[in-house]
Amino acid sequence: MRSVFFIFAVFCILAGLKSSEGCSNANWRLYKMKYQKHYDSLIEDFRRRAIYCDNLQKINAHNARYKRGEVTDEEGINQFADWTHEEFVDWLHGKNV
Repeated sequence: MRSVFFIFAVFCILAGLKSSEGCSNANWRLYKMKYQKHYDSLIEDFRRRAIYCDNLQKINAHNARYKRGEVTDEEGINQFADWTHEEFVDWLHGKNV
């Protein structure tokens, strides 16, 4: 029952995201193909997509500041876009992710 609720909650979150932000089903599928991403379950896929969408929003916000001249670097999607910041830091320090 808990996993059904989790799937429903993630679905509701994803349904609320705007395609114009780059978090469409098509973009998610392209990301997974480009970086050869495969997840063990539908729940993990939903979780990774939510992380990807959150990171994409942060990238878009940063790049808007870049276009206004407020920061000097531009960001983009890479193979780590479906990782949390904590997972990335752990990976940098040699911990198993």
